[in-house]
Amino acid sequence: MYLAEIHGKLSQRNENREDILTSNVFSFFKYAHREIFLYRFILSLGLKITQDDARHAEFIFWPRFDDNTEPDLVIIIGEYYILIEAKYLSGFGLGNDQIEHQLLREINGGRFEAKNLGLEFILVTITADSFYRQDLFDIVPEDFQGLCHWTSWQEVTLLLDKILESNHLLSNETRLFAEDLFKLLRAKNLRHYAGTRAFDHIGLLNESPESLFFEATTAIYRGDFLGFGSDMFIGGEMNDIPKQIFFNTEKRFYVGMDHLLPLLTLQKSSIFYGGKNE
Repeated sequence: MYLAEIHGKLSQRNENREDILTSNVFSFFKYAHREIFLYRFILSLGLKITQDDARHAEFIFWPRFDDNTEPDLVIIIGEYYILIEAKYLSGFGLGNDQIEHQLLREINGGRFEAKNLGLEFILVTITADSFYRQDLFDIVPEDFQGLCHWTSWQEVTLLLDKILESNHLLSNETRLFAEDLFKLLRAKNLRHYAGTRAFDHIGLLNESPESLFFEATTAIYRGDFLGFGSDMFIGGEMNDIPKQIFFNTEKRFYVGMDHLLPLLTLQKSSIFYGGKNE
Protein backbone atom coordinates (compact mmCIF):
# COMPACT_ATOMS: atom_id res chain seq x y z
CA MET A 1 0.00 0.00 0.00
CA TYR A 2 2.90 2.39 0.77
CA LEU A 3 4.36 2.15 -2.71
CA ALA A 4 0.98 2.39 -4.45
CA GLU A 5 0.22 5.61 -2.59
CA ILE A 6 3.71 7.08 -3.00
CA HIS A 7 3.47 6.54 -6.76
CA GLY A 8 -0.06 7.95 -7.02
CA LYS A 9 -1.82 4.67 -7.78
CA LEU A 10 -4.67 5.27 -5.33
CA SER A 11 -7.65 7.48 -5.97
CA GLN A 12 -7.68 10.91 -4.32
CA ARG A 13 -10.56 9.74 -2.13
CA ASN A 14 -8.56 6.81 -0.79
CA GLU A 15 -5.39 8.85 -0.31
CA ASN A 16 -7.30 11.25 1.92
CA ARG A 17 -8.87 8.58 4.11
CA GLU A 18 -7.55 8.78 7.65
CA ASP A 19 -8.14 5.08 8.31
CA ILE A 20 -5.65 4.21 5.54
CA LEU A 21 -3.12 6.65 7.01
CA THR A 22 -3.71 5.18 10.48
CA SER A 23 -3.26 1.66 9.13
CA ASN A 24 -0.06 2.56 7.30
CA VAL A 25 1.58 4.25 10.28
CA PHE A 26 0.53 1.94 13.10
CA SER A 27 0.97 -1.25 11.10
CA PHE A 28 4.56 -0.11 10.83
CA PHE A 29 4.79 0.39 14.61
CA LYS A 30 3.26 -3.07 15.06
CA TYR A 31 5.51 -4.99 12.67
CA ALA A 32 8.78 -3.04 12.56
CA HIS A 33 11.49 -3.22 15.22
CA ARG A 34 9.26 -2.47 18.23
CA GLU A 35 12.13 -1.96 20.69
CA ILE A 36 13.18 1.01 18.58
CA PHE A 37 10.21 2.54 16.76
CA LEU A 38 7.21 1.77 18.99
CA TYR A 39 9.31 2.29 22.10
CA ARG A 40 10.47 5.74 20.95
CA PHE A 41 6.95 6.72 19.88
CA ILE A 42 5.42 5.90 23.27
CA LEU A 43 8.25 7.73 25.06
CA SER A 44 7.59 10.79 22.89
CA LEU A 45 4.09 10.94 24.41
CA GLY A 46 5.60 11.36 27.87
CA LEU A 47 4.72 7.82 28.98
CA LYS A 48 7.13 5.46 30.69
CA ILE A 49 7.58 1.98 29.29
CA THR A 50 10.40 -0.50 28.80
CA GLN A 51 11.60 -2.04 25.57
CA ASP A 52 10.21 -5.34 26.82
CA ASP A 53 6.81 -3.64 27.19
CA ALA A 54 7.06 -2.55 23.56
CA ARG A 55 7.99 -6.04 22.47
CA HIS A 56 4.85 -7.53 24.05
CA ALA A 57 2.39 -4.74 23.22
CA GLU A 58 -1.05 -5.70 21.91
CA PHE A 59 -2.60 -3.79 18.99
CA ILE A 60 -6.38 -3.73 18.55
CA PHE A 61 -7.43 -1.87 15.40
CA TRP A 62 -10.92 -0.34 15.31
CA PRO A 63 -12.38 -1.96 18.44
CA ARG A 64 -16.07 -1.42 19.08
CA PHE A 65 -17.49 -0.41 22.46
CA ASP A 66 -20.96 -1.32 23.75
CA ASP A 67 -22.42 1.98 22.49
CA ASN A 68 -20.98 1.28 19.00
CA THR A 69 -18.24 3.89 19.41
CA GLU A 70 -15.30 2.77 17.29
CA PRO A 71 -11.92 4.38 18.07
CA ASP A 72 -9.13 3.92 15.58
CA LEU A 73 -6.77 1.88 17.71
CA VAL A 74 -6.06 0.60 21.19
CA ILE A 75 -2.52 -0.28 22.22
CA ILE A 76 -2.17 -2.25 25.45
CA ILE A 77 1.40 -1.72 26.55
CA GLY A 78 3.01 -1.95 29.96
CA GLU A 79 0.56 -0.53 32.50
CA TYR A 80 -1.31 1.54 29.90
CA TYR A 81 -4.48 1.14 27.90
CA ILE A 82 -3.80 3.69 25.13
CA LEU A 83 -6.75 4.67 22.98
CA ILE A 84 -5.66 6.42 19.79
CA GLU A 85 -8.01 8.64 17.80
CA ALA A 86 -6.39 9.80 14.57
CA LYS A 87 -7.61 12.60 12.31
CA TYR A 88 -6.24 13.72 8.98
CA LEU A 89 -8.50 16.02 6.98
CA SER A 90 -11.60 15.75 9.16
CA GLY A 91 -12.41 16.83 12.70
CA PHE A 92 -13.80 15.06 15.74
CA GLY A 93 -17.47 14.11 15.79
CA LEU A 94 -19.18 16.97 17.63
CA GLY A 95 -22.24 15.02 18.74
CA ASN A 96 -25.84 16.23 19.03
CA ASP A 97 -28.91 15.84 21.22
CA GLN A 98 -28.88 12.08 20.71
CA ILE A 99 -25.15 11.32 20.87
CA GLU A 100 -22.21 12.70 22.86
CA HIS A 101 -19.09 14.29 21.42
CA GLN A 102 -16.73 11.69 19.99
CA LEU A 103 -13.95 12.29 22.52
CA LEU A 104 -16.35 12.01 25.47
CA ARG A 105 -17.66 8.67 24.20
CA GLU A 106 -14.15 7.37 23.70
CA ILE A 107 -13.02 8.53 27.14
CA ASN A 108 -16.00 6.88 28.83
CA GLY A 109 -15.69 3.63 26.88
CA GLY A 110 -11.91 3.50 27.13
CA ARG A 111 -11.86 4.16 30.88
CA PHE A 112 -14.39 1.36 31.40
CA GLU A 113 -12.32 -1.13 29.38
CA ALA A 114 -9.06 -0.05 31.04
CA LYS A 115 -10.56 -0.43 34.51
CA ASN A 116 -11.70 -3.97 33.71
CA LEU A 117 -8.13 -4.82 32.70
CA GLY A 118 -6.55 -3.07 35.67
CA LEU A 119 -4.72 -0.62 33.43
CA GLU A 120 -4.27 3.15 33.30
CA PHE A 121 -6.36 4.78 30.59
CA ILE A 122 -4.69 7.24 28.21
CA LEU A 123 -6.30 9.01 25.25
CA VAL A 124 -3.93 9.97 22.43
CA THR A 125 -5.22 12.18 19.63
CA ILE A 126 -3.26 12.63 16.41
CA THR A 127 -4.07 15.43 13.98
CA ALA A 128 -2.45 17.14 11.01
CA ASP A 129 -2.23 20.44 12.91
CA SER A 130 1.24 21.92 13.20
CA PHE A 131 0.56 23.11 16.76
CA TYR A 132 -1.61 22.19 19.73
CA ARG A 133 -5.14 23.58 19.46
CA GLN A 134 -6.87 23.88 22.80
CA ASP A 135 -10.22 24.54 21.15
CA LEU A 136 -10.31 20.93 19.93
CA PHE A 137 -10.30 19.72 23.52
CA ASP A 138 -12.48 22.28 25.29
CA ILE A 139 -15.25 19.69 25.38
CA VAL A 140 -13.15 17.43 27.64
CA PRO A 141 -13.97 17.99 31.34
CA GLU A 142 -11.13 19.41 33.42
CA ASP A 143 -10.93 16.22 35.48
CA PHE A 144 -10.09 14.28 32.30
CA GLN A 145 -7.64 16.75 30.75
CA GLY A 146 -4.70 14.93 32.31
CA LEU A 147 -5.71 11.75 30.49
CA CYS A 148 -5.43 13.39 27.07
CA HIS A 149 -2.25 13.55 25.06
CA TRP A 150 -1.89 15.20 21.65
CA THR A 151 0.63 14.67 18.90
CA SER A 152 0.72 15.27 15.15
CA TRP A 153 1.51 13.25 12.06
CA GLN A 154 4.36 15.70 11.55
CA GLU A 155 5.89 14.59 14.84
CA VAL A 156 5.72 10.99 13.65
CA THR A 157 7.60 12.00 10.51
CA LEU A 158 10.23 13.78 12.59
CA LEU A 159 10.59 10.74 14.85
CA LEU A 160 11.22 8.49 11.86
CA ASP A 161 13.77 10.94 10.49
CA LYS A 162 15.65 11.06 13.80
CA ILE A 163 15.78 7.29 14.12
CA LEU A 164 16.91 6.78 10.53
CA GLU A 165 19.66 9.38 10.97
CA SER A 166 20.92 8.17 14.34
CA ASN A 167 20.45 4.41 14.33
CA HIS A 168 22.93 2.66 12.09
CA LEU A 169 22.21 -0.86 13.40
CA LEU A 170 18.84 -1.27 11.69
CA SER A 171 18.56 -4.25 9.40
CA ASN A 172 18.34 -3.42 5.71
CA GLU A 173 14.72 -4.61 5.56
CA THR A 174 13.66 -2.48 8.55
CA ARG A 175 15.43 0.57 7.19
CA LEU A 176 13.73 0.22 3.80
CA PHE A 177 10.36 -0.21 5.51
CA ALA A 178 10.91 2.95 7.60
CA GLU A 179 12.18 4.94 4.64
CA ASP A 180 9.06 4.09 2.62
CA LEU A 181 6.81 5.28 5.44
CA PHE A 182 8.89 8.44 5.78
CA LYS A 183 8.54 9.09 2.03
CA LEU A 184 4.79 8.53 2.25
CA LEU A 185 4.35 11.05 5.07
CA ARG A 186 6.47 13.58 3.22
CA ALA A 187 4.41 13.07 0.07
CA LYS A 188 1.35 13.99 2.14
CA ASN A 189 3.14 17.17 3.31
CA LEU A 190 3.10 15.82 6.86
CA ARG A 191 6.43 17.29 7.77
CA HIS A 192 7.06 20.62 9.43
CA TYR A 193 10.03 22.73 10.39
CA ALA A 194 11.39 21.32 13.63
CA GLY A 195 14.03 23.95 14.39
CA THR A 196 17.02 22.71 16.36
CA ARG A 197 14.94 19.77 17.67
CA ALA A 198 15.87 17.97 14.48
CA PHE A 199 19.44 17.74 15.85
CA ASP A 200 18.61 16.68 19.41
CA HIS A 201 19.75 13.14 18.74
CA ILE A 202 23.23 14.20 17.54
CA GLY A 203 25.46 14.15 20.60
CA LEU A 204 28.34 15.97 18.91
CA LEU A 205 26.23 19.08 18.39
CA ASN A 206 25.07 19.04 22.01
CA GLU A 207 28.71 19.18 23.09
CA SER A 208 29.79 21.79 20.53
CA PRO A 209 30.90 25.32 21.46
CA GLU A 210 28.48 28.19 21.38
CA SER A 211 29.45 29.17 17.86
CA LEU A 212 29.28 26.53 15.13
CA PHE A 213 30.00 28.78 12.19
CA PHE A 214 32.90 30.65 10.63
CA GLU A 215 34.54 33.34 12.76
CA ALA A 216 35.66 36.02 10.29
CA THR A 217 38.10 37.80 12.59
CA THR A 218 40.28 34.66 12.91
CA ALA A 219 40.80 34.20 9.16
CA ILE A 220 43.97 35.16 7.32
CA TYR A 221 41.88 36.22 4.36
CA ARG A 222 38.41 37.50 4.84
CA GLY A 223 35.79 39.06 2.66
CA ASP A 224 34.89 42.71 2.47
CA PHE A 225 32.38 43.10 5.27
CA LEU A 226 32.87 41.98 8.88
CA GLY A 227 29.50 43.01 10.22
CA PHE A 228 28.63 45.63 12.82
CA GLY A 229 28.95 43.52 15.96
CA SER A 230 32.61 44.08 16.86
CA ASP A 231 33.72 46.71 14.37
CA MET A 232 31.35 49.60 15.06
CA PHE A 233 30.13 51.18 18.22
CA ILE A 234 27.11 53.40 18.19
CA GLY A 235 27.63 55.87 21.00
CA GLY A 236 24.66 57.46 22.71
CA GLU A 237 21.40 57.71 20.86
CA MET A 238 21.28 57.42 17.11
CA ASN A 239 20.40 60.62 15.30
CA ASP A 240 17.95 60.77 12.48
CA ILE A 241 19.26 58.63 9.65
CA PRO A 242 19.93 60.53 6.41
CA LYS A 243 17.66 59.69 3.56
CA GLN A 244 20.47 57.92 1.72
CA ILE A 245 23.14 55.93 3.57
CA PHE A 246 24.27 53.19 1.26
CA PHE A 247 24.66 52.83 -2.46
CA ASN A 248 23.05 55.53 -4.56
CA THR A 249 22.07 54.09 -7.91
CA GLU A 250 22.05 57.56 -9.44
CA LYS A 251 25.78 58.07 -8.82
CA ARG A 252 28.62 56.24 -10.42
CA PHE A 253 31.14 56.48 -7.62
CA TYR A 254 31.23 54.86 -4.18
CA VAL A 255 31.02 57.60 -1.55
CA GLY A 256 32.51 55.62 1.34
CA MET A 257 31.45 56.12 4.96
CA ASP A 258 30.78 59.86 4.86
CA HIS A 259 27.10 59.48 5.62
CA LEU A 260 27.79 57.27 8.63
CA LEU A 261 30.40 59.39 10.39
CA PRO A 262 27.89 61.59 12.25
CA LEU A 263 26.29 58.46 13.65
CA LEU A 264 29.15 56.10 14.35
CA THR A 265 32.46 56.09 16.20
CA LEU A 266 34.91 53.89 14.38
CA GLN A 267 37.00 51.65 16.60
CA LYS A 268 39.13 50.12 13.91
CA SER A 269 40.97 51.69 11.08
CA SER A 270 39.39 49.52 8.45
CA ILE A 271 35.97 47.91 8.28
CA PHE A 272 35.82 47.22 4.59
CA TYR A 273 38.40 45.37 2.58
CA GLY A 274 41.08 47.73 1.32
CA GLY A 275 40.49 48.50 -2.31
CA LYS A 276 40.42 51.54 -4.55
CA ASN A 277 37.26 53.23 -5.59
CA GLU A 278 36.51 53.50 -9.25
